[in-house]
Amino acid sequence: MAQILIVDDEPDIVILVQRILQKEGHEIIGAKNGVVALELLKELRPDLILLDIMMPRIDGWETLKLIREQDDLKSLPVAMLTAKMLTPEDAARHNITELLDYIQKPITKDGLTTKVSEILRVLENLSQKKSLLKQEIASGDVISTYEIVSRAENLHRSMLKIFKDMFGAAGTTDYEGLKDAIQSQERAIEIFRKRREAIEKRLEQ
Repeated sequence: MAQILIVDDEPDIVILVQRILQKEGHEIIGAKNGVVALELLKELRPDLILLDIMMPRIDGWETLKLIREQDDLKSLPVAMLTAKMLTPEDAARHNITELLDYIQKPITKDGLTTKVSEILRVLENLSQKKSLLKQEIASGDVISTYEIVSRAENLHRSMLKIFKDMFGAAGTTDYEGLKDAIQSQERAIEIFRKRREAIEKRLEQ
């Protein structure tokens, strides 16, 4: 099972996530804010980080930026776990693709376990493909590119689902904005899918 770092300033959320995911066999480590998380990451290399956005001192986006500024932390998988509703503006952020996934609160037991299992499957599949690439393709740049495009494709698929759910929800009024956001995610998925498949084809040659 996985070692997961949950970064959230709400103790109840940390406890809830711990209880849910520990029952699935995962090792859960809590951090009450980004500063504590960065201190833990001096020694810790979790399989996944679940990061809240709205936190005191430094928010989730700034925490993510500080994580990525460290060479040995650049590839750590990070997913936002936040009550902040995803907006088209968020989806267009230049650093959004630093994430592996975007998970919106409130969370349920089944919803969280399913999502974490999906993320871990994506990471396991990516690890296997990278191993094959290392055997067949000497270029480290190709392997790095493959990881970037694969993670980006997964993120945009997740955001597309969120926007489609919002579009179908009763009371949603910004239909045009959501339509544009959905189309933008679909275009991004297609771009990253084609880039991923182009690299994978090299394994078949």
